[in-house]
Amino acid sequence: ESLAKAQALVSALALAGLVVYWAVGRTTVEVKYLYTQLTQASDLLAMFGWAVLIILPVTFVMGFFFPVAVAAGVRLSGRVGGGVGSLYAANTLGAIAGALVVGFIMIPVIGTKISFIFVSILTALTGAMLAWMGGEETKRRFGAWMALPVAASLAAFFLPDPVFSIIQARIMRNQPGDIQFHAEDKAGAVTVCSAEGGRIQFLCINGFVVSGNGPAGRLM
Repeated sequence: ESLAKAQALVSALALAGLVVYWAVGRTTVEVKYLYTQLTQASDLLAMFGWAVLIILPVTFVMGFFFPVAVAAGVRLSGRVGGGVGSLYAANTLGAIAGALVVGFIMIPVIGTKISFIFVSILTALTGAMLAWMGGEETKRRFGAWMALPVAASLAAFFLPDPVFSIIQARIMRNQPGDIQFHAEDKAGAVTVCSAEGGRIQFLCINGFVVSGNGPAGRLM
């Protein structure tokens, strides 16, 4: 039951982190963010604070998951060495496979937002499966916990695409024009923009201007 609840909470917190990421990005639209996030010492502290808000809650809960899973695995197998070894192997292989599938397949095909929602829902369903294995009483108690990732998934689904909307807000604030092309790939997000009827053009990689003419290019 503890494992099932942890999975549901991880799913909800991961999606909440996506919302926080979008909210932080929408408030950091000064021109410097088109070129670098680090222009003074306080920027480093700000980045650390944002990372804490976005990542710490979900990783804190994930830190509890593995020790609980190890204890459950040892109880089921009756062997300490074999139970712990199998869990470590499965955890390592799962982490490698997940990173490869999400980074090289899912994000290029369906984007960061939908990939995030899909993985979070899959995590919550894993928790539901664990609750189902725990019997009727566990399933009844888990129902309320399942509401957390369901609500978070709905909120994230109606959220504007975080990567695109943050890049768009920064560009429109500082170099109003048209975004001609935007795509996410395994290597990053590529955005091509034009302004003043096409006289000014510039290229952004992961939201940072790397090439262009006009004011955008001169500030590089």
